[in-house]
Amino acid sequence: MDKNLSAARGKLLRGMVLLSYAGLLLWFSLAPRLPRIPLPALSWDKLHHAGAYFVLTLLTCWVLLPWGIRQARGRLTALIFALAFGGLVEIAQGLFTDARSTSLLDMLANAVGAFAAFGAAFLLFPAPRRDGGRSSCRSPLAGEKKAF
Repeated sequence: MDKNLSAARGKLLRGMVLLSYAGLLLWFSLAPRLPRIPLPALSWDKLHHAGAYFVLTLLTCWVLLPWGIRQARGRLTALIFALAFGGLVEIAQGLFTDARSTSLLDMLANAVGAFAAFGAAFLLFPAPRRDGGRSSCRSPLAGEKKAF
């Protein structure tokens, strides 16, 4: 029972991290004035969008791991979630704020970050090997398994 409680706490913690990040992202997206960063290299708006949705997509993959969702389905779910969240936030900017407006270029930057994370997730969250970690390559000469 203690193992189940620990696993449930881990899932809850991961979910809270994702919700906190998504809430912060929403707040920054709907705030009338954003804090200014004095460094010119860090003031590129589209790079901020791509970076934010890159992190959102990877966080979503990380949250889905302990739920037993297959890695491929989890990565796709994370991508769809990030794209939908980004689109809805952009629409909310146009509907619910006076200082912000909906931007198709911002949506594109969000999508670039989400798709980049989708690709990175294949390296960061690899699918488990079906053969238990052993190579299934056979030596054509000796007929034995050969580990690479």
